Amino acid sequence: MRYQACFVCHGGAAPTNAGTYAVSASFTSTDANYTDAAGSGSLVIAKATPTVTVTCPVGVIFDGSPHSCTAAATGVGSVAVTGTSTLTYNGGAAPSNAGTYTVIASFTSGDSNYADTTGSGSLTIGKAAQTITFGALSAKTFGDADFAVSATASSSLTVTFAASGNCTVAGSTVHITGAGSCTVTASQTGNGNFNPAVDVPQTFPIAKASQTITFGALPAKTFGQPDFTVAASASSSLAVSFTSTGNCTVTGSTVHLTSAGSCTISAGQAGNTNFNAATSVPQAFVINPGDDFTIAPTLASVTVTAGQSVIEHITITPNPSTLSALTFTCPRVPAKTSCTFTPNSVPPGSAPTDVVMTITTTASTIAALEHPRVLYAGWLGFSSMGLIGVMLLGGRRNNRKKSRKRSVVLGAFSLMLVLMTAGCGGRSQETIPGTPLGTSTVTVTGSTTAFTHSTTFKLTVR
Repeated sequence: MRYQACFVCHGGAAPTNAGTYAVSASFTSTDANYTDAAGSGSLVIAKATPTVTVTCPVGVIFDGSPHSCTAAATGVGSVAVTGTSTLTYNGGAAPSNAGTYTVIASFTSGDSNYADTTGSGSLTIGKAAQTITFGALSAKTFGDADFAVSATASSSLTVTFAASGNCTVAGSTVHITGAGSCTVTASQTGNGNFNPAVDVPQTFPIAKASQTITFGALPAKTFGQPDFTVAASASSSLAVSFTSTGNCTVTGSTVHLTSAGSCTISAGQAGNTNFNAATSVPQAFVINPGDDFTIAPTLASVTVTAGQSVIEHITITPNPSTLSALTFTCPRVPAKTSCTFTPNSVPPGSAPTDVVMTITTTASTIAALEHPRVLYAGWLGFSSMGLIGVMLLGGRRNNRKKSRKRSVVLGAFSLMLVLMTAGCGGRSQETIPGTPLGTSTVTVTGSTTAFTHSTTFKLTVR
């Protein structure tokens, strides 16, 4: 069968634009067996989907300003499609902070042959570099006060500090810990928009500190005094050492006097890693001769009965010490009075000592013998007279003739006794004096090889 068809869309030629078209067909048969005919239909041409291309800048660095991308739509044959695009960056507006953002372009077509659509892309804003400005630091000396440092970053972010060497840092305050050197390093670690800055170190020297010694004057001494200690201090608080010249030695801080004369003690401090050596400070003093002592200039008064003893106490105090034996004498005492001392002598180097002085007096012989001689003579006389009386009475009672001769003999013997008694009574009248009665001043003298001191007291003899 042969036929020829003619298609008409809305009464025109075949369409190219998108849309829906009514199609009518006229059929002309070329076959004798068929008649001509007509038919109709519908043609739909859908809108094309354009390609949306998102273009974002490359190598963008954070600068504080927003950065954005562009979008373009192309159709068949890479023909530009008119319309408008709306872009979002991670769902928001154009960003300024560093980071990577997903860009979505929503395209609204202005061409009836093209549909609305979307496109996507990626925007990267890189972190910015930053630099630190940190000036040189001046030299310091150990012991200087803490001080502050400062530095700035081009990012305006806060700079932090670290320290190494003979120092520490807290915040921005530097504390010196010793002589030598210190390095303070300024750092900025960056943030979301800035890369870390290159550290900037600043090194400065720290000199040793000076120090001074405080060492007071030393008083005069006397040879023989015990060892003594000296003291001095250094402004560094380091230990001070001592040396000696002259008539002394020093061990540690203890000084020993070797003889009279003079001594110089010098205080020194050699320094250490943080302090220079101090200037030595000498102190000289005189050493006077020793062997001196003191006793009270007067002693308590004492009273004694003639013929008896009494004691007196003498306290001797070395001043500062005795170097030879200390002996005592009593050059001025009443007649027939003696004194002894316990101890005598006092050994050199003794502590204060109580010396006991014993004063011994002599009794008068009259006071001791006069009354017994009179009694003896009286007794003899009385006995002799009694014997004569007895003989006479006996003679009367006996035979007068036989006893007369006996009575004469007894009478002569009694007379002899009376004469002997009279002779004895004459010898008891002799005067032998003892210690004089009354009050006198006694002098006591103590002596070492170099010094002599005396004291006195009142002695009353009764």
